[in-house]
Amino acid sequence: MALPLTHRTPVRAAAATLALLGLTFNPIGQAIRPARAQSVGEVIQENRYLVLGGVVGVIAVVVITKAVLTKRRNAREEAERERLRAEKEAEEKRIREANTLQGKDVTAVALSLGEGTPAPGGAVELIATATLADGGVLVTEGGGGGQTLWSDYTVAVEGGAFKGGQVYPAMDPREIADHRVVVTVTNAHDPADTATLEVAMDYAVRFNANLSGWSGDSGDWGREGAAGRDGADDGDGDGGDAGDGGDGGDGQRGGPGQHGHNVMVQARAVQDAALGREMLQVLVEDTDAGSQWRFLIDPDGGSLGVWAHGGDGGSGGPGGRGGRGGHGGRGANPGSGGDAYQGHGGNGGDGGDGGDGGDGGDGGDGGTITILLDPSAAGYEAVFVTGNSGGSGGSGGSSGSGGSAGMGGTASRSGQQGRQGASGGYGQQGQAGRGGPKPEVRVEAVGFDW
Repeated sequence: MALPLTHRTPVRAAAATLALLGLTFNPIGQAIRPARAQSVGEVIQENRYLVLGGVVGVIAVVVITKAVLTKRRNAREEAERERLRAEKEAEEKRIREANTLQGKDVTAVALSLGEGTPAPGGAVELIATATLADGGVLVTEGGGGGQTLWSDYTVAVEGGAFKGGQVYPAMDPREIADHRVVVTVTNAHDPADTATLEVAMDYAVRFNANLSGWSGDSGDWGREGAAGRDGADDGDGDGGDAGDGGDGGDGQRGGPGQHGHNVMVQARAVQDAALGREMLQVLVEDTDAGSQWRFLIDPDGGSLGVWAHGGDGGSGGPGGRGGRGGHGGRGANPGSGGDAYQGHGGNGGDGGDGGDGGDGGDGGDGGTITILLDPSAAGYEAVFVTGNSGGSGGSGGSSGSGGSAGMGGTASRSGQQGRQGASGGYGQQGQAGRGGPKPEVRVEAVGFDW
């Protein structure tokens, strides 16, 4: 008689399964060979415990083999990732060492400009090129398209600032001496290697003074309704009815847009000896806050945009989703006897209604713009471009969806399903702000510091 399954190893059990196929399995690695001819019935009868164990053994072998293969595959993948990381780090190190100025014999450093606007308040790319004694050339990252880091240089700017490979001329033209921003770079590893570039300012560009109101904040979302309580189960009687889902909260109204500021512009024409042409000195003042900005504009191609638009209203918050209805409790089911109680399943709860979307905020009104032209600048009204329209109203928030209906309890007689909650309404769009009055231009004497 065959031994019980508990006394068989998975390998021996697997051998019995293979025997059903007319094969013999040798666990020490010899070839599989045909078994002595037996009927299927004989094999099953003699190995009825071993056959079942063989199935388990085969499954165990498959599971173990799969786990081993997965572990090996993961190890190979991790080794490949580590190899790629090491290669990447080695390549980055090679590039840094090949392009750094440290330890290099630098014979000259030159500066040039890339893309950008070399004007007060603007930005322009700076490019540094180092020539080496062996004839090699190292160009900075960024606008230069090279791979030498800016950390290999120290950069000083008179009349502006430097950050991230760009020169930022001061916004106030009075801070820029002789209409030129002076940039000096020095090799961080050898202070003897230095270069200076004077960046001439361009005043024939579009400047902007934006004193428009801020847009309103979006409204908060409505809270989601609470789920209904499930009915109590009762295996001997009727299931309990479920509770209804809570209604979703309404979305909050969007914030109003701020009004555009009230702006006073004063302009006069002066003859600039250094530039050899007539220029406009302009003072822009926010009369609400008392803040001031100054601009120097070449009227031959330059302009100033003055904006006092109202801010847009914020969007209304979406309505909250209604809570789902609770599920009815399970009641009694009939037993095998004819007198078994026929219980009712509890009724499902109704889904909560979705909340209404919040209304959009109103747009802010446009501000006032007054331009005073000194008699010396009387012919330059076209230099100024203005806008003071009202802000648009914020869009209404979307409606919250209704909560799902609760299912009736299952018993001999099922409970009724609850009602799907109704969706909320959409919020109303906010009112558009009113445009400011038409900008006023007057010719009269002006006086302001420069």
